[in-house]
Amino acid sequence: MLQRCLGALRAAGHAIVLTTHDLERAAPVATRLAILHRGRVAWTQEGAPEPVVVAAAYQAVVAGRA
Repeated sequence: MLQRCLGALRAAGHAIVLTTHDLERAAPVATRLAILHRGRVAWTQEGAPEPVVVAAAYQAVVAGRA
């Protein structure tokens, strides 16, 4: 149900800020993703990248490589 509501809001042109640890929930409705680490933006990507790309970026951020 949440995915349908988010999709409808996006289709209507509304801006949505969604904070979640669930990338599978965020990716389908995202136009931009960001990973925060220690209160700062550590990684961003325009569009909705494949979950494997986001997972690799997350691993790099928490390991201190990004």
